[in-house]
Amino acid sequence: MLTLMSVPGSVSFVKTTLLRAAELEQKDPIIAYFCKLYAVQQVLATKLHQSDEQVKQFATDLLGEIETAKESEALSKPEALEIISNDEVGKAYATNFASSIFERAAKAVDERRATKATAQTFLAAVNFFDLQQIWEEPDEAVKQQIKYAKFQAARILRALKEGRDPTQEEPQNQVEDQVEAKLEDGPQDEDSEPADSELQLPETPAENPISLPSTPATPPDVSLPAIPDAQPNDLGLPRTPGATPSVPFDYDAPPKKPDQTDFTQPQQAARSQAPAAPSAHPSKPAKHKAINMKSVMAEAATTTSAQKHAKYAISALNYDDIDTAVAELTKALEILRHFKAQ
Repeated sequence: MLTLMSVPGSVSFVKTTLLRAAELEQKDPIIAYFCKLYAVQQVLATKLHQSDEQVKQFATDLLGEIETAKESEALSKPEALEIISNDEVGKAYATNFASSIFERAAKAVDERRATKATAQTFLAAVNFFDLQQIWEEPDEAVKQQIKYAKFQAARILRALKEGRDPTQEEPQNQVEDQVEAKLEDGPQDEDSEPADSELQLPETPAENPISLPSTPATPPDVSLPAIPDAQPNDLGLPRTPGATPSVPFDYDAPPKKPDQTDFTQPQQAARSQAPAAPSAHPSKPAKHKAINMKSVMAEAATTTSAQKHAKYAISALNYDDIDTAVAELTKALEILRHFKAQ
């Protein structure tokens, strides 16, 4: 398993995300999986893996861990598979998780009991909200929550550093003059690294079923990026927004706490209605036609393999790697032609 020490210096900005993954490996393997996926997407977006062997090896190892996680018992359950393979459900799950962390810290501020742990919890919420970039740019409501969380974290840590009471809100003019700290200069210093004992994470007991958010009646044909088999030229994943490891807290005025109504928990998928009671004299059902499962499975495997190479080609095109795109499309065509000729 990769450690923070194995992260190359040129991509050290993913350390915080991988730290979150390590914290949640047992508590919430789904969010841990998303953290690793976001981290590898950030690395590949830099294109450093194309010129730096150390970064290339790191990306390959991280992709291997992601693939292993997908095959683990925790992520092999139907509920977990639905979350990590359906974009809409996955995004909702990650956003719910981040929102629950955010609300815990915001409640501490509202009740005037903010501590260093509160600041660390706000920063954790920011990290988890960033996971939305796996799928798309965060919406305005989430951006406001991120802005508020960063502001409060900087304010609390600065108050503690200066020996002031962090539960007391500062006058606006003082905030404008004092809260100019950057993440690397304040909230992300060594003293503020999230401690597992300080950051209370949402419980997700293994024995309880996962409540899935509602999904469209006809879900779109989307899925998480396929994980390549660690081949030298197959490291591409869909392009994501650039990493933002060091965003300055440069606000004109303390942002207001986002309205809780800005974020709504997705409703649990409606259970299938029970079938109508059969009539007293049900008609005889038509004879079931046997299905050749071997043929069905072979076709499914062929389609999956061809789709995988097609996705690799698209990923390669995102990074202007024409040679790899041509090679992957050729493989996809060969697989389909071979199956059709059988």
